[in-house]
Amino acid sequence: MSVSVRIKQKSLFKKKLNIEDIIKLINLSYGVCDENYRLIPDKIANHTLIYDKNKLARGIDISLDKTDVVLLLSLPTSSSEIRTFYEVINKICSELKVKTYIREEEQVSLKDKKNLLNMMKKEVLKD
Repeated sequence: MSVSVRIKQKSLFKKKLNIEDIIKLINLSYGVCDENYRLIPDKIANHTLIYDKNKLARGIDISLDKTDVVLLLSLPTSSSEIRTFYEVINKICSELKVKTYIREEEQVSLKDKKNLLNMMKKEVLKD
């Protein structure tokens, strides 16, 4: 089970972000998984895991689809990683100057962050 988010740019002149740009923007640790799903820190690939090294959980998968940024949060996870997931979304949206994104095939606003956090905590967390 997971939650997927796609951040689309709507402007005529789309800003080209790469994974390295996003990592610098969000200031989190990153790495990739090998064939046995072991983390290899400080490596970047088409699918890169970002995570808070002080509050380890499952990590957030980040990838690019042309100019779209795609994030995937595996569930269940910790409440701190859920907060981090939405903070990352907000930072990327701010950088791309967009106010909405697609969460599970539904368009949502950055203003919905608090409601989405509360909903996910109720549905997912077993803390």
